[in-house]
Amino acid sequence: MLKQQWVLEENADKEAERQKFILNRERNLELINHNAAEKELRHIQENNDRTRDKELLAANLAREEALKQLEEDEKL
Repeated sequence: MLKQQWVLEENADKEAERQKFILNRERNLELINHNAAEKELRHIQENNDRTRDKELLAANLAREEALKQLEEDEKL
């Protein structure tokens, strides 16, 4: 009787460990996917920031060039 109880408890412990392993694996996969999504969002945001900066720089350079051209036209 004690041997049967011992076997039942061992099986219950093994099942509990198996369930714990499965939960941890699923949790880790969710974290990996979450981190990958956050990395992609950061990458998109950085690209958007770079594009905005390039556009602002191009606009300022065009404005300076236009002012320079106006000054040269006034001199003539």
